[in-house]
Amino acid sequence: MTMKLTGYSDRWSVRPGETMTFHVHSVAPTYRAQLVRLIHGDENPYGPGFKEIEVASALDGSHEGAPRTIRKGSYGVVAQAMPAGDFSIEVWIWSTLPGPGRQGIMVWTSGDTSAFGLFLGADGHLELGGEGVPVVRSLRALAPRQWYRATVAVSAGSVALSVTPKIWLPESGHSDRVEAKLAAPIASGDGRLLFAAGRLEETADGPSPREVFNGKLARPRILDAGGPTLAAWDFFQHAGKAMFAGVSGGADGRTVNRPARLMTGPGWPGATDSTMPLADTHDAIHFHDDDVADVGWPVSHDFVVPDDLPSGVYALRLTSDADEDYLPFFVCPPKTGGSPAPLAVLMPTMSYLAYANESLDVSDSVQVSPRQDMTITPERYAYVAENGLKSLYDNHRDGSGIAYGSRRRPIIDFRPKARCRTFDAPHQFAAD
Repeated sequence: MTMKLTGYSDRWSVRPGETMTFHVHSVAPTYRAQLVRLIHGDENPYGPGFKEIEVASALDGSHEGAPRTIRKGSYGVVAQAMPAGDFSIEVWIWSTLPGPGRQGIMVWTSGDTSAFGLFLGADGHLELGGEGVPVVRSLRALAPRQWYRATVAVSAGSVALSVTPKIWLPESGHSDRVEAKLAAPIASGDGRLLFAAGRLEETADGPSPREVFNGKLARPRILDAGGPTLAAWDFFQHAGKAMFAGVSGGADGRTVNRPARLMTGPGWPGATDSTMPLADTHDAIHFHDDDVADVGWPVSHDFVVPDDLPSGVYALRLTSDADEDYLPFFVCPPKTGGSPAPLAVLMPTMSYLAYANESLDVSDSVQVSPRQDMTITPERYAYVAENGLKSLYDNHRDGSGIAYGSRRRPIIDFRPKARCRTFDAPHQFAAD
């Protein structure tokens, strides 16, 4: 399900003279924009009612619209060519949600297809895949949320897959090894190596990951046939950035859509509850097929805040024959000069971001939320769920908690007129 008209701004707070951008998705070929000052956001007839004041600006009028997609799913990418001779790859794997199709773990690409790599099959078995690669599958399925070390050995005439659990458990099984002959050399690909995705598909809005892995990966490396490491990657370093460190000859890589960093890896002993991450215990990245950071839509409007625009709460109102939406923002007073307002207001934007697109389903908790109404704007909540836009109070598809929130995406409850379905009333921004 898609929303017919929505968007976001690159900033929430601006001052006179500063520039902000708006990014709009419109199913209709045209939409209308109008700058408004928001006075009261609740439509309850027992209160003052919804109030807004139109403000003349260069944004006002009819504009061409275009539909936009959300390229959800986190992954890593690095410029790393496949070795020309015999080699092997090694990676630690902690899977959480196999299926419905295969999921890429460590894959070289060829354009928008997979050249060669390691995948998690829909049934939980590890498998090798790529153009002309024979079907090689692990003998046992990986038990969920258990660490395994996978090794793939490539020689001139064969490929072999070995899988070893970190700890032997009945559900983990013993080590296994499978091998197959090659009828032709493996395609070398285009020099792009993906972690946690099988391929990238080009769309009008940019590359979109496909066959995204759900779970944690750690300590990937490429080795020469004789044993020396050709390239490796340290997922502990640069954890606060959208990148990861290449070591032992590996190039630095980047992460997309903000996967969870500093996660416990195969070296974590489980013997402490210390929150201080260490390089040898918190060196994993948890990827999800519903991670979203900056959705990356093109700029629809640039807006330079006029010098004479009073401080307050504003929004770009979007309307079409199909729908309506508001993109709110706050105008702060200039840092120097001007006449100060008689009253200072602090807007809790961090709280707005934490609750952004909160989608708790309380239909089974009538006693806790007797005023709940799960029928409120169902198409908007469906859009949030399908596109990985949920809040820090929700869970990913694999059941893990959502760790990050982003402004640069549609946020259905950072809107005037919005009502929280948990208690059928305005909440956060709409209530403020």
